[in-house]
Amino acid sequence: MKRLIYFILGLLVASCYDDKGNYTYQEVNTLDVSLNKVYSVRLDKDTTVTIIPQLSQSLQENEDNLEYTWLHSTTNHNFYGHGKFDTVGLEQNLNFHIDPEAKNLAYAHYFRLNVYDRITDIEYPVNTTIELIKPYVGSWMILHRKNGQTELGSVEYIGGDIVVQEDAYYEETGKRFTGKTAGFDVVYDFLQVLWYRIGLEYVYRHYG
Repeated sequence: MKRLIYFILGLLVASCYDDKGNYTYQEVNTLDVSLNKVYSVRLDKDTTVTIIPQLSQSLQENEDNLEYTWLHSTTNHNFYGHGKFDTVGLEQNLNFHIDPEAKNLAYAHYFRLNVYDRITDIEYPVNTTIELIKPYVGSWMILHRKNGQTELGSVEYIGGDIVVQEDAYYEETGKRFTGKTAGFDVVYDFLQVLWYRIGLEYVYRHYG
């Protein structure tokens, strides 16, 4: 009986060993989709933000096999959890319009790009956010003179970049200081700028 058991086990081991070379493996196309985690945009004038994803495939040389869907929400990235989202694009690149005068303007816009591979029937979701930055909030306002002209400049930190305007006041109003400016104060979180000139006071309010 023992000899019979050993004989059967030997046949099983041999069959398993011989079976290892009988498999055929086929490579499957894989996709890598990359977006910035956050796109910081200075809220200034009516503008369109363009987001261009970086795509790479393991087998395909073109992108004819891909379909794109951009979802947008002002709540969070849990699109299917709260259900408050819109489809805002069906192309690879997203062009998102922002109107700073829009009613109930949201300062954070959440997106999900779903890239669908028709060959493998696999969908690749990637999230990103557009963050709107109010001009001059938290910035340095610098009163200085250049070639005899008094200017009010600004230094802002937007999305990891330092943005410098030598004469922010002129850029916003189209006007220049006249006479000799003595100094200035900044109040209301840098949205209202108060400066002094020859004993008089002037106020500039960026948002009315």
